Amino acid sequence: MPEFLSVAGLSRELDTHRTSALRGAVRAEVDGHGNLVGLELDAVAVRGAHPQVLGGEIVRAVAAARAAASERRRRALASVLPGMPS
Repeated sequence: MPEFLSVAGLSRELDTHRTSALRGAVRAEVDGHGNLVGLELDAVAVRGAHPQVLGGEIVRAVAAARAAASERRRRALASVLPGMPS
């Protein structure tokens, strides 16, 4: 992980960083702030999927991507804010 020199530098990096997670037939992508910026569904799997199953995969993929982005953001903040646990 890069060492950030300032909170402004960190904010710029979080604006452009992307994290993704694959769960079943779903790939979710979020930015460094956890905002959903992309969602891909496997066409073959979607055709035969039950809506509740597919919905659950979407929720889990988005949650996993957001969790990864949150952890990365926490570590990045710890690198620029003294005394914050890393």
